[in-house]
Amino acid sequence: MPAPAAVCWRLPPSPSSSPSAFLVALTLILRHSARASLLTGILMAPAFWLLGLGNSSIWIAAAAGLVISFRFLIDWNRQYRELWLDREQPPN
Repeated sequence: MPAPAAVCWRLPPSPSSSPSAFLVALTLILRHSARASLLTGILMAPAFWLLGLGNSSIWIAAAAGLVISFRFLIDWNRQYRELWLDREQPPN
């Protein structure tokens, strides 16, 4: 009986790491987490399509992207600041 041929497996890109890496990159570039989350939600489905993932993954990403986009749209103009540094001094 001949020995089995060696099989070389190549793993596809992980769909869960793509949006999170993209979100971190946009947060660092934009320095505003709500805007980065909104853009990630909008661009998630096209990114999955470019990665060549299946149709069901693309539709799930599109649905989740809509929910994420609507959730963070209300925070578009939010100003983030350090609360303990911005406290007013009590009158003496």
